[in-house]
Amino acid sequence: ARSVTLGVMLVVAWLVARLFVEFDGDAGLPQFVIAAPFMPALGSTLRFAMDGYNAFLVLLTVLLFPVALACSWPAAESRRPLFLSLLLLLEGALLGTFLAQDLLVFFVLWEAVLIPTVLLVLVFGGAERRRAALTFFLYTMAGSVVLLAAVIYLGAEGARQYGEWTFDYAALERLPLSAGQQAFVLVAVALACAVKSPLFPFHSWLPLAYRESPAPVTALMAGVMSKMGAYGFLRLALPLAPDAVVQFGPVLVALAAVSVVYGAVLALRQRDYKLLVAYASLSHMGYVVLGTFSLQSTGLHGAMLQMLSHGLVVAGLFLLLGMIEQRRGAAWLQVHGLATRAPRMAVVLMLFV
Repeated sequence: ARSVTLGVMLVVAWLVARLFVEFDGDAGLPQFVIAAPFMPALGSTLRFAMDGYNAFLVLLTVLLFPVALACSWPAAESRRPLFLSLLLLLEGALLGTFLAQDLLVFFVLWEAVLIPTVLLVLVFGGAERRRAALTFFLYTMAGSVVLLAAVIYLGAEGARQYGEWTFDYAALERLPLSAGQQAFVLVAVALACAVKSPLFPFHSWLPLAYRESPAPVTALMAGVMSKMGAYGFLRLALPLAPDAVVQFGPVLVALAAVSVVYGAVLALRQRDYKLLVAYASLSHMGYVVLGTFSLQSTGLHGAMLQMLSHGLVVAGLFLLLGMIEQRRGAAWLQVHGLATRAPRMAVVLMLFV
């Protein structure tokens, strides 16, 4: 089962790499579009495509999944078909979330990501896995309820103005919304994305979930899933509520600045290696949100570059910590002088640091 799963992940990575190489970044339009009926009565279509928002995130996703599985190869859970099936389901839901060009499909897949993640934590996590899974589930669902309200509202507003329901991104971006309507959309999107990113003060689920999850799951949560929040800010908040972003953007900039400092200070105080990286990750995601709501092209490009680099770095750190934990067992938190005991691992760890 492990070999089949790894083979599927490598084939998907190869296909996405081919698309990425052929992708024309100057075209300005979605490319490699595929579409199928989903809910015709609501004007929703299963439409997926690669564009400037998602190209790097899709590449990051397909790179990290086979690496995470390979790094957990000796672990007991990697032999469980349930674990492998949930990993494939999680990868599919993440790719669908990034590639969706329809808001209703985006929301369905955004929620679908939650199911395999919670099960992976609940079944294969540490001693406090139940509390970690429940906390993560409740926080994510609370943010998503408001996002669902915004999705329904935008579809209904499209029906009122266009005469038919629509959830197509391009159509919704052309939808003229009042200041109050834009404020509602921004608040709904911001709450859902602030939990996923995470952003202070919506980060309380992070330390417990990262500490109790198996190493490959923690790497994927920090490396890819946290990017869903930043992607939501870029994909939904900026195009759908541009005036509200200008008006309320300083509030999100302030929260991002607090996250940067708060996460860094907490990271400095940690003795648990996983929590150290988790709080450092909170600080790094603050930079992404900060760049996004700077509303400058340089800041937006920097935020997207930081998403890619942070995804690689934090996933690498969590996977290496997982490998140390596999080798040393319960005593892994007391490991000192790694360079003398495992010099090659120490070099790789230093590269990621």
